[in-house]
Amino acid sequence: MTDIAVRIDNVKKRYGAVEILRGVSLDVSTAGFTAVTGKSGSGKSTLLGLISGLEQPDHGRVLVLGTDISGLPDEELAELRRRAIGIVFQGFNLIPSLSALENVLLPTAFVDKAAAASCRRRGMELLVQVGLSDRMHHRPAALSGGEQQRVAIARALINEPAMLLADEPTGNLDEATGAAVLDLLLGLGKDVGTTLLMVTHDRDIAAKADVIIEIKDGRIEA
Repeated sequence: MTDIAVRIDNVKKRYGAVEILRGVSLDVSTAGFTAVTGKSGSGKSTLLGLISGLEQPDHGRVLVLGTDISGLPDEELAELRRRAIGIVFQGFNLIPSLSALENVLLPTAFVDKAAAASCRRRGMELLVQVGLSDRMHHRPAALSGGEQQRVAIARALINEPAMLLADEPTGNLDEATGAAVLDLLLGLGKDVGTTLLMVTHDRDIAAKADVIIEIKDGRIEA
């Protein structure tokens, strides 16, 4: 079994006339914590978008968990994300009409009835772990930004993904809650071997990483 979770080979990406990534190549190891740092606009979030398959490169290849996802059909990308990749977005992406618990359970929508009860228990346990035991049945509009972020984190963890992609996951949390959530994310690597790839501006968080990747002007800093 390979020890490489992500391999990016000479990837370029532009939006209109602006070149965001300029020939990026890197490997991300399995079962570890890799932090991606850099100034705003350097290409960090674009890199995560490419690894998740939500963006496609203009040039180069992106291999995730042994699969070349460059040009992969949408149905297969969606199945890969559902099965093996958890994503924590900056914008939360919660469904307004669903409760916190129902949002967390969304990635499990297609499990059979026998597994549904187990998934529900895990969803509730995750919400307890992120400090939302008393907010499970509240809809997003009744939650603060930090609470919505914690719901999004629990949702990303519900399927015990092989890889977790997180874009500033503690950015909307107070210091104590952010530390608790970070410990939860880091614990995944130890407990179930999850690869954690996190974009962060926080130097203290980056210092906890096994590997730090710095992006500057669309290139990896040596």
